[in-house]
Amino acid sequence: MKYGREKHHEMFLGVTNIVKPKHPYVDSPYPIDKSQLHTTWKKSTSYSWAHCGPRKPKYKGFLITYAIDLKYFNSQSIERVLCIINHELTHITEGSHTKGSAHNPAFWNQVVENAKIIIDKKEQVEEIIGEFSTEMFIHEVWNEPNNSMTDGRIEKPDARRSKMKVELEGYGQ
Repeated sequence: MKYGREKHHEMFLGVTNIVKPKHPYVDSPYPIDKSQLHTTWKKSTSYSWAHCGPRKPKYKGFLITYAIDLKYFNSQSIERVLCIINHELTHITEGSHTKGSAHNPAFWNQVVENAKIIIDKKEQVEEIIGEFSTEMFIHEVWNEPNNSMTDGRIEKPDARRSKMKVELEGYGQ
């Protein structure tokens, strides 16, 4: 899958407008259009493939900041890209602006809930990103937590993956 940055941004916005994660600074922001998305660049040498966070509207009218490593995104399956989109749009609701760490248990619980919305609204999502395998998407989601994406003071990656697998395995199939 090889798309330009603009197409990846459209995919993120489209899925975000379907999932409608709770925005901490605006009561009813959806639909969000591209003029409200502050996009930045991620270097391929970065430790993460994307980042996202909510913005207060006074920040030049932007409601969300989003950046991707285009090289990484273009080397992945659509299910992996959708998994990362799901992860990043969850940071609108849960992240460094909420209580605890950016990847605390509340964050991962919300990742699961947002993944369920994506699966429940699969036809709408596929209109934006193209066809994807629900089973492969679920596998990507529950397999995502690792040592750098879980709060080791609270839980270990294996425990988080197990919880997510139980929640998602067979969902929507």
